[in-house]
Amino acid sequence: MGCTNSEEDQVKPEKQEKPKFNRGNKRRVTDSKNKDIRKNYEFISMLGNGSFGKVRLYRDKNYKELLFAIKTLKKEGISNYHFNLLKREVDILSNMDHPYIVKYFGIFEDDFFIHIVMEYLKGQDLSKIISLKNYNDFNENQMGQIIHQLLKALSFIHSKNIIHRDIKPENILFSDKRNIFSLKLIDFGLAAFSEQDKKIVGTPSYMSPEMVDGNGTYVSDIWSVGVVVYQMLTGKLPFEKNDNEENTNELLYQRIKKEEYNKERLQKIDCSEDVIDFIDKALKKDVKSRMTVEEALNHPWIKKFNINSLDPSLINEDSIQLFLNFSNKPALQKEIYYFLAKISNENDIAIYKNIFNFFDVNNKGGLSKNDLKEGLAKNKINIDEETLGIIFDGLDFHNNGKIYYSEFLSAMVSSKDFNKEEKIISVFNLLKENEQNNNYITYDSLENAAKALNLNINKESLQHCFKKLNGHISLEKFQKIILDDNSEEKASENIKFMPTISNGCKSKRNSLFVRKKTH
Repeated sequence: MGCTNSEEDQVKPEKQEKPKFNRGNKRRVTDSKNKDIRKNYEFISMLGNGSFGKVRLYRDKNYKELLFAIKTLKKEGISNYHFNLLKREVDILSNMDHPYIVKYFGIFEDDFFIHIVMEYLKGQDLSKIISLKNYNDFNENQMGQIIHQLLKALSFIHSKNIIHRDIKPENILFSDKRNIFSLKLIDFGLAAFSEQDKKIVGTPSYMSPEMVDGNGTYVSDIWSVGVVVYQMLTGKLPFEKNDNEENTNELLYQRIKKEEYNKERLQKIDCSEDVIDFIDKALKKDVKSRMTVEEALNHPWIKKFNINSLDPSLINEDSIQLFLNFSNKPALQKEIYYFLAKISNENDIAIYKNIFNFFDVNNKGGLSKNDLKEGLAKNKINIDEETLGIIFDGLDFHNNGKIYYSEFLSAMVSSKDFNKEEKIISVFNLLKENEQNNNYITYDSLENAAKALNLNINKESLQHCFKKLNGHISLEKFQKIILDDNSEEKASENIKFMPTISNGCKSKRNSLFVRKKTH
């Protein structure tokens, strides 16, 4: 589904008979109670219009800087089969939390319409960028960095037992048209859990031989990546159909299954042997011989363009202190920072995304305790197991067993340097009670905001916090909470705080961490 209107040549699951529903049917995609989209958002402009529905640009009424791409579909006429596909897509999107995957903010629906709220991406999609380039106008450095981001997104998806099934340039967007490091994978309308829905789906020119037979696997996505790389290099597709042929898709399927891709084009252009080898290993017809996403990420061509590298000075004593301070914050503060992290724009959090990538050495999109330990060790920072456990448990505040991207960002945006006054006021306006123009935050208003943004909050802890705070939070108190300047909230959680790391701690035996000696 995503936030574009490109459906060119897309093969969808076979259409089922459309039952006749009375206007105003009661089917629900989710159990969300959000119905009237106009309460939260105001319309700005139309972004796209197609048979699937309409995509419009909206802004949040309380936080004017916050923009969304909202796709609207009529319930009338949607078959039960396709309605269930839509439910699966929303289920998949709600589990996506990764730097290189479009953000899903929730769903509004009534008896007539479904409104899917997505991140608004200002940049172009890769197909437009390719069409604006002359053949072979991508240098390999640009290509490698783009494909590395795409593979990291796929690694996360595959780790969740999901196959995307429609990797193509139209579904690879950028949140900033001037920044190739702002890639976002979109459109999970054809995605499926690995053992579900064995059907012929996808965009024919990007479909693998096994997908043509309706037997898609994880490496079907890697085939599609190989097609994209080939297209970026040559401006052409490795398997093409002729418009003057009858049954063009069937003829194209036969070529994909039986013929070799056009390698001569690659020999005629200026490109490295590594990128040719990458394409060759991605376009193996035998699924057992084709690269997995892990093997693709470790291919010599991709490893040349490592987006996980980081300026060592960005991970230092202050970083550890930031992690510790966040780990000891009450649940209410953590959830507020979680809101702030989810709505922050890409430019504001770009450096934090780089730091997350640095720790995400296994490319799974979720940090283990060992990932943190190894990342710190690379920067010659060593912390004891007890402190490591405090940091890990503190950042994994939704108890997933891993630190996911938005949780990690929550800690990073808790920095006082990040929290300017205008941001604090904007977040307060986003969370405050809207009924009767009340100028305070209640548990109910925070829960409603969480539902609107599809955020999972720790309800029990937050209810406890609001009870201690007499049921509501004023702007003044909210500012103190954000700035960590209110001992009331700390006391309400009865948290034991860790001591501050002192300067010159490298040589102290009781330090929370020590730097390894360099030779």
